[in-house]
Amino acid sequence: MSPLTPDTFFLYMLPPIILDAGYFMPNRLFFDHLGTILLFAVIGTIFNTLSIGKYKNFI
Repeated sequence: MSPLTPDTFFLYMLPPIILDAGYFMPNRLFFDHLGTILLFAVIGTIFNTLSIGKYKNFI
């Protein structure tokens, strides 16, 4: 039996936990925070796009 490593946790254990939490979230709670969720999604997407684009230009 191998010990629990950070890679094992973040790659194999955390995604199902997050999926479960999001899937069973009450609709009211989701729609109350929809603006914040979309804000993080849009800003995160823009940040990643710019970061990857900047990184690709250096290669």
